[in-house]
Amino acid sequence: MDRSRGGHEGLERAALSGAEEALAKQNLGATQRIRQRLFSVAADYTTTAAWSAIDARQMDRASHLLGRALYLAGLAKDPVAEMRVWNSYAMLAHHRDEFTEAVDAGYAAQGTSIARPHEISPRRLLPGLDHPCARHHGRPRVGRPLPHGMESLVTAVGLDIRHFGTEDLTEIRRTIIDLHAAATGPDRDDDFKKKFPWFVDHWGGKEGYVCVIAYDDETPVGFAYGAPLDEGREWWREYVREVPEKHRTFAFSELAVHPSKRKQGVSDMLTRALFENRPEDLAVLLVDVTHPRVQSLYERWGFKKVGERRPFPDSPVYAVMLAELPLR
Repeated sequence: MDRSRGGHEGLERAALSGAEEALAKQNLGATQRIRQRLFSVAADYTTTAAWSAIDARQMDRASHLLGRALYLAGLAKDPVAEMRVWNSYAMLAHHRDEFTEAVDAGYAAQGTSIARPHEISPRRLLPGLDHPCARHHGRPRVGRPLPHGMESLVTAVGLDIRHFGTEDLTEIRRTIIDLHAAATGPDRDDDFKKKFPWFVDHWGGKEGYVCVIAYDDETPVGFAYGAPLDEGREWWREYVREVPEKHRTFAFSELAVHPSKRKQGVSDMLTRALFENRPEDLAVLLVDVTHPRVQSLYERWGFKKVGERRPFPDSPVYAVMLAELPLR
């Protein structure tokens, strides 16, 4: 992009409006193939908005938009959209003089299925990667981490995220229970864990219940579900001094990923799919206080601990975590 000319806010707004329109059309009962195509269109529009932000020298904004675009490209299962995002990220890193990250992004673009058959070199994607700062003893210094969440998201690309509601509970109930058992493992064979099927039925019967399940081909590998809380009766109110003016809340009840798919970005993809286009203002969840790494994962998405709660006499003590929507 032209560093001297600067960006065009109108272009960014128009591109993001196009992305929102494509995502809104998913509510019209489209088939899975059409849904994936709409995700692809939204990814392309969001990448265009990121290019405009790069041109305007709004680098943090561009990084955020590219993370969003990569997520949408993953839902679309579109390698062309994926490669375009990584090419754009390489350009962003180049403008920041972060030459090692530019190389990393180039190799990520090279790793997409659309690029592999043609053996595209990262330096053909961005010739400026030959900068001496990007090389070490004649080889690219690949290894610095990519922006937060982007490296894991690219490994989750290819999964099929399917959406379900209350009317689908009979169909998905056993899948949820089996995945939860695999995720918690034999070490969690206590009485509270044995009550999980009751929680599945309890949440599945709530108005507005939503569940997303990730499939690798036809094998389920993770799920997330929740439902809106009754407005004015949100239980998290007792943990805050002042209730926000906008307080419609979606309760994030469960997230589980099969052990074989952990550390591959599946949790991130499921969570963002669950919260896609939610109309609520806030999200709330509970996380076992003995699992600080899980709490850190939620903090990464914008959740903040506001208190502790033991909802049942035989349950663990949980951290009460609240976040503004949309998530980071």
